Amino acid sequence: KYRKHVVQATKAVVSTQSTGDVISGKIKGKPYREEEAPVQKKRVKRVVSSTFKDYVLNPDVHSLIEFYSPYCGHCKALIPLYNELASRAREEKGLVIAKMDATANSLPRPFNSRGFPTIYFVPKGKSVKPIKFEGDRTIEGFIEFMQKHTKEELRFVEPEEKYLKKKGEEAPAAAGTCGGDTAANAAGGEGQCSAGKQEL
Repeated sequence: KYRKHVVQATKAVVSTQSTGDVISGKIKGKPYREEEAPVQKKRVKRVVSSTFKDYVLNPDVHSLIEFYSPYCGHCKALIPLYNELASRAREEKGLVIAKMDATANSLPRPFNSRGFPTIYFVPKGKSVKPIKFEGDRTIEGFIEFMQKHTKEELRFVEPEEKYLKKKGEEAPAAAGTCGGDTAANAAGGEGQCSAGKQEL
């Protein structure tokens, strides 16, 4: 019985380390890989390893990049708000709102994601450092954070009609993160959420 528990614990440690290494970009290979570059059909740009530089590290634009897991409940809860943010930024040509599946693509340095979602703001310029988002995951929170870290006045407008919320339908802030080891939280509360099967 004791030996069985030791083996199970060892497997858990190996699994966690492997996931962390892939997410940090230290290793590549099955079951993780670089996705094929998608056709961009939405305002939120979905990037992969090969297009990361073009969208996120373009020195001519600011960018907000979300690293997510397709099985993270907190990431799913953020989708409507993140889409609305991209809609509000549609007339700001100098800003890209993007996201990348961190379980299927290697992250370039110095980005890292030990929990989901992890969000960075990258100001325009050739010698800039990405700034990890810390704050409320609300429209106001994202806008204030980006505006704080750039000298330019970013332009945001009213969202398109499909993103307008009716009275009483305001969505709560998508707080919390899902651990990189996708550890389950039986209570389903703040912090970590269980890994589900429904993809984004």
